Amino acid sequence: MASAIGPQPALFAELFEPRYRYSGASFSYAVGAVLGGGFAPLIATALQTSTGTSLSVSLYLVAVALVSLVAVLFIPRDQSRSSRTTAAIRS
Repeated sequence: MASAIGPQPALFAELFEPRYRYSGASFSYAVGAVLGGGFAPLIATALQTSTGTSLSVSLYLVAVALVSLVAVLFIPRDQSRSSRTTAAIRS
């Protein structure tokens, strides 16, 4: 859990402008928790019941992981901010 939760505050801080940062981070975290954590047990139970095997649940988890990977790859990168941060760290 620490490897997933640890970088989240830094990621959320970079995703939103300062005037939207608190509400943007709170909203995105809450929606992610509801959609990802709230419905996952219901979906997994329905898959297990309908197919009779846990392979369908495993495939569901793989599909969710792939969607997450694609979402992370499409996060905009602000190169000017990272170069300013690197320059500030070096000096």
